[in-house]
Formats: sequence, C-alpha cells, structure tokens
Amino acid sequence: MKLCYSSEELQELFKCSRQTICRMESDGRLKRLYGLPGTFYRAADVLALCEYEESAHGPLEWEKLEDENKALSEENKALKEKLSRICEALKGVMNNESYRNP
Repeated sequence: MKLCYSSEELQELFKCSRQTICRMESDGRLKRLYGLPGTFYRAADVLALCEYEESAHGPLEWEKLEDENKALSEENKALKEKLSRICEALKGVMNNESYRNP
C-alpha cells in the first residue's frame, strides 16, 4: 500500500496539470508532505479524492429536471392515449372494409 504520491503521479492519475494539483493543495483537498525530497502528498487524501463523487446536479437543476421529467411523462401518457384511439379507429375502418370486399 502506498503511503504517498508524487505530484507527477497525481497529474497522471487525475489527468490534470501541475497547477490543478497546486489548487487542490491550496483548497485543502490535498496535504503536502514536507521533509521529503520532491513534492509528495498523503495517500489517504488521494484515495479520498478518488472515492469522492460530486453530485451531477445542484438542487435547483435537480428540481428543474424533475419538473421536465413530469411534463414529459404527462406528454407521453397523452400521446399513448391518442395513439390508442387512432388504433381503435383504424381497426373499425379495417373491419368495415373487410365486410365490403370479401
């Protein structure tokens, strides 16, 4: 088990620049290990970042998506009802045609 990761390893792992790693250090997501030659970060912080899943949508966007989903579900239901009525009408027409043309 690794105890620390170099800056270069993190850049490769997260597919990001050195500047991004520095930002992660500045905002507290990564803790630099001083006293080692080079730039290294605690493995626990790195693993925590790997497991962290940011919410794909904020609360307002989530509410908007729920409203849109509800509207689309209602539209879908209405279209299914229209399609059902059209199918019934066509069945009636086809039955009448079959009686006229034996």
